[in-house]
Amino acid sequence: MKKYLIIAFLFLGYSSFAQQVNTLFFQNDVAQSQQINPARKMDSKWVVSIPVTNIGMVAYNEFSFSDIYYEQNGQGYINQNALNNLLKPNNNTQLSGLSSEILGIYHQTDNFGFRVSVNYGLWQRVVYTDNMFDFLLRGPAAPGVLGQKQEISALIDGIGYVSVNLGSNFKVTDKLTLGVTLKFLSGTHQLKAQAEGSFMQKDNTSYDTEVDGRLTFSGYGLGEYIDEENNFSVNEMDAVESLAEVKNYGFAVDIGATYELTDKWTIESSLISLGAIRWDDRDQIKYDSDLAAINFKGIDINDIMGGNEVTSPIPSLDTLQFNNFEGEEKTDVTVMPWTFNLGTSFKFTKSTTFGALYSQTVFDKTVFPSFTLHAQQKLGRSFGIGLSYSADKQSLTNFGGMVSVGFPGFQMYFITDNLLSAAVNWEKSATANLRFGMNLKFGRSKKI
Repeated sequence: MKKYLIIAFLFLGYSSFAQQVNTLFFQNDVAQSQQINPARKMDSKWVVSIPVTNIGMVAYNEFSFSDIYYEQNGQGYINQNALNNLLKPNNNTQLSGLSSEILGIYHQTDNFGFRVSVNYGLWQRVVYTDNMFDFLLRGPAAPGVLGQKQEISALIDGIGYVSVNLGSNFKVTDKLTLGVTLKFLSGTHQLKAQAEGSFMQKDNTSYDTEVDGRLTFSGYGLGEYIDEENNFSVNEMDAVESLAEVKNYGFAVDIGATYELTDKWTIESSLISLGAIRWDDRDQIKYDSDLAAINFKGIDINDIMGGNEVTSPIPSLDTLQFNNFEGEEKTDVTVMPWTFNLGTSFKFTKSTTFGALYSQTVFDKTVFPSFTLHAQQKLGRSFGIGLSYSADKQSLTNFGGMVSVGFPGFQMYFITDNLLSAAVNWEKSATANLRFGMNLKFGRSKKI
């Protein structure tokens, strides 16, 4: 059982789900805002990101901790009824992500800009049905569960990839600027576990239990990760070598536009990460196992009374035997999560800006909408502060902001949509994100 818990925690540690940090959208003085809208013009003429210091992290869950947890007489409990009410019958999703800009070079003039960057990203998701928790929390012999076949479906999926990005923006008219970024992708690691089956305890005295279905693992860049003794083990050398290989090709594109309605009002829109990665079948390792191997036929009360050896009534996953996948081989394609942005900003004064953004991320037919209001105050060229309010489908009370500090030629920034509210009341937060980094800045791009 231990090795399967390790697998689960490995997946939960995986990270790039691309739900962005919305507050970054409003930061003209942060070059990385072009990753959200490639048509965005930055304030500096040249920017070089300090290697591996620009990092973004996001996490999303269907519910917050306080939604399902309560204390009574000093003891903590999971509210099973509340959890059942929160979960949908199918496609409950947990997502997390991590991205790092390994290197980035940005250039901007009044009429034209370009950027070259290399990013590494990780993302992870867990998708499950609501009845998984019926027997996990209530037990297989609970009323409404005992004798009822519980259909189970769960998917745990994570990938790592490198993205080489070539971007440009150009002024079409005095008011309209267009931008595009071409992303050349290479998948470095993949790990996927999928369970499709059913679980039923027939009797609450003999523990007669019936399990059916299949458990399938697939992976790339991890070596032969299940050995002959059925143990899970990642080959570290294979994992490192996979980082330097370019085999699993992919492509994505970002497109964006900004339009200046007046000297103060600007509207802009973008589509981010439209593309996919195709995994090479020759380098993937796949295993599957028959879940019927953990069936338990029950115990005989006479064996107990007679002192005979009795098999444990708890089905054990250790009895599963993984074999090389013998099903139909098919090309595995990962469609990248993509995001639509529509925003506006109003320059109240030369140093004070207000903005609003509607953002919608789509991940495998699941939509994650959000709305953000932002106010920013610049304090010279080297300092800036901002506050933001964001609402998504899980929470209407996300408060974040940004801080940018430095000196001529250097910038350090910290941006979040809801870390302020999460820090004050973390147990009520279903989402969390932040982005931070350091850049070298040179010159000033010409103002319109």
